[in-house]
Amino acid sequence: MGFCCEHGISITHIAYNQFSDNETDYTLSSKVCRTDNPLNSVLIQLHHDANCDTVNMLVLADLLQVRTIFSPYLPYARDERVASILLGKNSCNEIFVCDIHKQIIDHDVACACADSKRPSVFNINSIEYFKDALMDLKNSVLDDVFVFAPDEGAQSRASLFAELLRAELLVGQKKRHGSEIVVSIPGEFKIKNTLFAGTSSKKQCMIVDDMISSGKTILAAIEAINALSSNVEFFVFATHLLKESQTIFRDNSEKILEKVGKLITTNIHPTRDSISSGKVIVVDVAEFLIKKALARQASNI
Repeated sequence: MGFCCEHGISITHIAYNQFSDNETDYTLSSKVCRTDNPLNSVLIQLHHDANCDTVNMLVLADLLQVRTIFSPYLPYARDERVASILLGKNSCNEIFVCDIHKQIIDHDVACACADSKRPSVFNINSIEYFKDALMDLKNSVLDDVFVFAPDEGAQSRASLFAELLRAELLVGQKKRHGSEIVVSIPGEFKIKNTLFAGTSSKKQCMIVDDMISSGKTILAAIEAINALSSNVEFFVFATHLLKESQTIFRDNSEKILEKVGKLITTNIHPTRDSISSGKVIVVDVAEFLIKKALARQASNI
């Protein structure tokens, strides 16, 4: 609200929704009505507390006939694809997500929607809202840094971090063995004799991924790098710290926080009950999304 007042933004609708674990349906205030100009309307979902929030957001978007939806975390797991099905009945033309598996959402939307009304799905890469935090680290503590993507899926996002830092990029290979995760580094012998050769100074590794669920991928990535050198300080950037997995993550959080200098995430998912440490930096994406929505709205007028 403060940001909106500061920038002269007029808010026409505010919706407040509350769920308990036992509720299976949704209710919307009778005061919620359709916008006067649906072609220029935007809906922003700033925080995700449960899967039902996304479903409720899509129902609200349809009632308000919004054109553009900003939903930082649109669920894509098989048991959550009701969100994509709802998009098939929705009036929106485009939806923006933050740094998750856009191609999976594209596929689900294509299956759920007729071609004539399929919304376009756009991804906002994490470098956009992490840039300030990254530059703060670069100016304060980063010296001899390289960037690590735990798997090929994280490569494109990690490459933007490496480009901004002018740092070398390493890409791992992730494999699952039951409930365990193993990360390996192709060509590790060559890397050990180039990246880590001829220096006794501590290097810094920036691990970049889209989300943290159990924390096992981060621990496996740290183990893979430590196999090359034990003289490494770690920093982790991950957009989504999933609330539904934070109980599992709590089991590994102590191990991770012992091994990292900083863990940088966002407030897309509530983190107040999950981890509390001076090593954790939570980036507020609300102002960023509002500015992005205003720019998008202006381009459509």
